[in-house]
Amino acid sequence: MAKTKKNLKQLAEYLSSDAVAEILSRLDEVFGTKKELAKKIGCSYPTVKKWTQGNDPGEKYIPNILSVAFDYAPEVRKIVALELFKFRDLGKDLGVIKNFKSATAQYFSSLDKESVKILRYVENQRF
Repeated sequence: MAKTKKNLKQLAEYLSSDAVAEILSRLDEVFGTKKELAKKIGCSYPTVKKWTQGNDPGEKYIPNILSVAFDYAPEVRKIVALELFKFRDLGKDLGVIKNFKSATAQYFSSLDKESVKILRYVENQRF
């Protein structure tokens, strides 16, 4: 549990404000009432209301928001994945991730053909 909390805190640092707003919008749809959502996140109703009107939750609450989202709105995993893909692509463009393809190729070479087909299909679908 502590590792998950740490991971969510680290992940929160990399999410854009647009992604956080989209995640909050999905949670608002799932819970129906901001009071219930606030209770799950561990904050007040007026705070959640401000967030859903466009205010930034800040670093303190984003890990809690992610935790609730992963538990109650699994579709937000796609939002998070797309954010991470943006960083991967940025790293490639900047030349920071030069060996990405070679590491991937090494990984693929260790798999049987069916596993490679499955992974390529999943990559192409991007969730």
